[in-house]
Amino acid sequence: MSFTILLGMDDETADIFRPGLIKYSSSLEVIEKNVSIFHNAKQAIKLINPLPDIFLVSANHIRFDSNKYQEELLKGLLDIKMDEITSEVRLAVQIDAEPKDPFLRSLALIQIQDIFCGTDQNPAGFNMAKLAKQLSVKANIRNIQSFLTFGGLKIGSQLPQDDILMGRIKQLEKIVKILTKEKNFLQSKLDINSIPQKNYDEILAKLREIKNCKITDQAIKDLFEKLIKISQNKQDDLDHIFALNTKLNNSIIDLNSEIEQLETNMQEKQGQEKNILNNQRISKTMVIPQRKKIKKSKWFLLIPAVLILTPGPVLLNKIYSDLNQRQQKSEKPIFSRLISLGNYEKAAQYYPQKIIKIEDLMLKDKRIQDKYKMIQKILKYSKNDVIRLDYEYFQGNYRGAVHIYEKSSIPQLTKLTNTRRIMVAYSLMKTGSIKEAKDIAEPLNNHQLNKRIIAYSKFLNANKILNNKIRNGDLTQKEKTKAKQQIKKNQKAMEKI
Repeated sequence: MSFTILLGMDDETADIFRPGLIKYSSSLEVIEKNVSIFHNAKQAIKLINPLPDIFLVSANHIRFDSNKYQEELLKGLLDIKMDEITSEVRLAVQIDAEPKDPFLRSLALIQIQDIFCGTDQNPAGFNMAKLAKQLSVKANIRNIQSFLTFGGLKIGSQLPQDDILMGRIKQLEKIVKILTKEKNFLQSKLDINSIPQKNYDEILAKLREIKNCKITDQAIKDLFEKLIKISQNKQDDLDHIFALNTKLNNSIIDLNSEIEQLETNMQEKQGQEKNILNNQRISKTMVIPQRKKIKKSKWFLLIPAVLILTPGPVLLNKIYSDLNQRQQKSEKPIFSRLISLGNYEKAAQYYPQKIIKIEDLMLKDKRIQDKYKMIQKILKYSKNDVIRLDYEYFQGNYRGAVHIYEKSSIPQLTKLTNTRRIMVAYSLMKTGSIKEAKDIAEPLNNHQLNKRIIAYSKFLNANKILNNKIRNGDLTQKEKTKAKQQIKKNQKAMEKI
């Protein structure tokens, strides 16, 4: 069995994923085009015929519309899953996060069954081979079991020391089952006709009777009473469903309140225990038993409602509000978002391992007018030779830039980008190394740069000749004065090149 994959990520990241997925799996066929802006995802999926089997999002390498990218990602994935057409597509998310990041649980709760994150030591790292292998087989709930496990509390296990809470869970599950039955019952009636078939036949018979005999006020009155009764019965069904739905939402609110209270009580008890232990000066070698935290376990309790029903306002608002609070504390700004906003200093701060990529993108960005000032800011987060060379070049220390270029052995300076090749060639020209400047500039075939090097070379040679004549005493005093004036004039022209 083979699967087609649509990639949701920027072009550079997609160029890494395509060969990687193909290398590690013969069952995966990667679609050539990728989605680089997240809000276009649903429409892009619909435009592909046939639909892709899998939509893989790289959360840290796709463009979002807002800074709250986690909330936008969650809402967008829900929208795709709830759409009549795109709901058939399997959703997968690769994200730079530690395994214990609470956001991964939020993804698992909306049934994203393929979540690929980093490790505690390297949140940005992930195993491409493992990713390809998992996507090569059908989705399985086991793939996300670890994200629904915190502090030893696993799916299907009892909450510690709280029988009352388990009773509330059973009540909630019972309400969900009743609501599902009522919904199915009402749906079975509404799918056929807006009026149940039996009542519909009775009305037709009544109309035929009225047609075949003398029409009386009583006959018409009876008919309308029948219609009103049917309408009332239908409204009663809807009211009943609405009441059950309200009861379900209230139960969820009550249940969350109880859990929060239980959580607060446990934290207070833990604080008291720590104070007692500190007062008694217990030895560091003694093992202090810790109560199992159930923080955030309320998400687990809401799983039955999420799996059966379309998420209601209460549940989604709870997820989003909780998510926003965590974002303010621990959210790492998304790389592509920082770049799109031109915030290269912050990108360097949060992604020092991508410092050269950040520098290259900044140099190409026409919005950044003062390159030297921005390089100064980036230099605070890395002393890489590439950044140092750029710094020396933009402050006009061309000899310093040439020195770094000649001494450095890093790949980015032995295999120059076009932009940096121009910088090195120009620096060599300014330091009088004309031949080397021409050699560096040659692969570019840049007419303007070559023209500058030739002009600079002519002025440089002219000054050398004049200086030699002055030193050798070949000129009269008048010619010597005139030669010095010409040298100054040539030097000014060279400074303008």
